[in-house]
Amino acid sequence: MTKSPKKTKKPLTTSQPFAGIIKLVDGKKKLKINSPQFYQAQLEMFPVNTPITLWLDSHKLKRSAQQNSFYHLYKQMIANETGNSVDELHALFKGKFLSQGITEVLGEKVRVVKSTTELTKLEFGEFLERIEALVDISIPSTEEYNPTQW
Repeated sequence: MTKSPKKTKKPLTTSQPFAGIIKLVDGKKKLKINSPQFYQAQLEMFPVNTPITLWLDSHKLKRSAQQNSFYHLYKQMIANETGNSVDELHALFKGKFLSQGITEVLGEKVRVVKSTTELTKLEFGEFLERIEALVDISIPSTEEYNPTQW
C-alpha cells in the first residue's frame, strides 16, 4: 500500500516583495523597511488575525527585463520631448546618477559608472525617479505603459 502525496495548500493571498535593511539598534538587529507605506499596503491585503509566513532573503533582485524595456521606452519619450538622442540621455543619466567616482587609467582621468544591469529592482526604480525629477517628464503609470505608442 502506497501513500498518496500530501496536498499542499496554495496561499489565498500573496503580497508583493518589499525591501528593507538590517540595522543594529541598541545592540540588537532590527529590520528597517525601505518603504513603510508600501509595506503597510501589503499588510492591508490580509484580514486581522490571519496566520502568515514571512521570510527574509538577502538575495538582491536584479532589475527585470520588463523594467529595462520600460526604461528604453521612457528614454524615447524624453527624447521626443527634448530633441536629445536616446544614447545622449542614457549617457547623461548614468553619469549623473550612477557615477562611482573618478580613477586614473594609463595616466588619464576616467569616470567610473555603474551599469544599469547591476542595479537591483529597487535601485532601478529609484534611478527612474531621479531621472523624472531631473527632466520633469512624468514616468508613465504601468496602466499607460504601451510599447506600441512610443
